[in-house]
Amino acid sequence: MGNSKYKKIFITLSILLAMILITGGVFIALLYSKLGKVDQVNISTNNKDLGINTQAEETQKENNDIINFALFGIDARNLQTNDDSRSDTIMIATIDKSKKQVRLSSIIRDTYVNIEDRGMDKINHAYAFGGPELAIRTINSNFDLAIKNFVTVNFEGMSKIVDAVGGVYIDVDSEELNCINEYVLETAKLEGVTADPITSTGLQKLNGVQATAYCRIRYTSGGDMKRTERQREVLTVVMNQLLKFDTTEFMNVTNSLLDYVQTNLSSTDIIGMGVSILTSGINSTDERMFPSQDYSEGKLINNIYYYVTDLDKAKIDLHDYVYGD
Repeated sequence: MGNSKYKKIFITLSILLAMILITGGVFIALLYSKLGKVDQVNISTNNKDLGINTQAEETQKENNDIINFALFGIDARNLQTNDDSRSDTIMIATIDKSKKQVRLSSIIRDTYVNIEDRGMDKINHAYAFGGPELAIRTINSNFDLAIKNFVTVNFEGMSKIVDAVGGVYIDVDSEELNCINEYVLETAKLEGVTADPITSTGLQKLNGVQATAYCRIRYTSGGDMKRTERQREVLTVVMNQLLKFDTTEFMNVTNSLLDYVQTNLSSTDIIGMGVSILTSGINSTDERMFPSQDYSEGKLINNIYYYVTDLDKAKIDLHDYVYGD
């Protein structure tokens, strides 16, 4: 198996940064020094450059208790050299202060969309063509959203984050058990640690290497969509555990996280929003995949696989979920 498969879980790192926004107000003094480690990059703030139309902007203004971030997981080992990297994990993190909830919208990476100046292509190619700015523009222009901020992570270090939260409880089924240890061995080798194989099915605590392996499983029923479901499952467990952490535990995880993050948000932006969000008392999470299989299907176009969807229906579904309608 190639190293390119070793990346699907790593968008979790992005969500952990989002969790700083949820709880950051408690730790302002400590976080300010820690957040200096984040790799901050500049993208345009112009609505046209970001693919934001007038209606999308108005919808966002009407829902000012909702904050949306684009979250990208890339297959580059170094965030500074990610120009040619595809965002093989694409999510929208929605922080809903009025409903006290974090919602995760996973966008299927093969979704057939229009990429400006490139034509119809897979949505995950946008990042490779034009970095986070074009990737955000592609999401906004195809789904009528008004996203302006992003977080990107590479695939290194995820097992450390899972270990930092004490592992995750996952129910491993028999089909997954037949595949997972091959991934455990490879992931352990890449991490330079001793492999600890999984020997039974059922609900059990997975360490960082095992959780990473679980999220890499591909060749089971459901294929890539099932793998995306596993990613969201692990991600949700991690977030729920973070919500229970005390100050010391939270800061330890934060310190482990920040070396792997790139964002257009400044330290001041993150902490300022954290103070605002803290008062809303976020206490629940939810997740969903888009576009729905109800109006989408895999097709070969010029011998290349695409996930072709009815974008009008996808817009409605995604809006209803993101804005809690």
